[in-house]
Amino acid sequence: MNHILSRFQEQRANSADTAAFLRKSLRLLHFNRINGDYVEFGCQRFITFQMAWKAVRSQPINRKLWAYSSFDSIPEPQTERDLHPRWLPNTPLMSEATFRNRCWRSGIGAQQMEAVKFITTSSTNPPPLPHQLACLFITFHSFTEVRAVLRCVSTHLTNGVILAFEHYHCGTRFDNSGARNAFLEFKTLRCDLEFEPYRSFGLAGLSFIVGDA
Repeated sequence: MNHILSRFQEQRANSADTAAFLRKSLRLLHFNRINGDYVEFGCQRFITFQMAWKAVRSQPINRKLWAYSSFDSIPEPQTERDLHPRWLPNTPLMSEATFRNRCWRSGIGAQQMEAVKFITTSSTNPPPLPHQLACLFITFHSFTEVRAVLRCVSTHLTNGVILAFEHYHCGTRFDNSGARNAFLEFKTLRCDLEFEPYRSFGLAGLSFIVGDA
């Protein structure tokens, strides 16, 4: 019983820390006059998207929220770097209909958000992206998924954008996390950009501010 209570309290503390991170991030973006939208890739849980909505509403600037997910299930690993005992392949994820319903119940109208199906193994049909993004929040955990996201948004990462990984430190005894491995690879492809560490958040999250090298 004590173990269950302790776990619940830790989850609440991690959620509160993530919500505070999103509020401060959106506040900083407004202070720095960084225009653009909030973009979340993964959306395996609705909770962080709802946090972002509350953070966006707390600032005077209007920002649209974009949700990218398979809305299906955790995919089969494409490489050994995708393996992690906490995420089992074929585990069902929230459907798009359920996600949209939760948005509606939370007061996020159709004009304020966009839900897009994102298949990480498809390179022939890139998904629509906002004209300009300000905050990119990645909740995908596997190397293949995070690498696909970073390559997809590569040209949208400009000076002042905040880039956050929810599972940056979720590695194993055998390797770094998929997010970290994908990010390290991506940095070698975008040598024209710098990524200054910004804030850690939640259990394993880490964020960066994009800058010109």
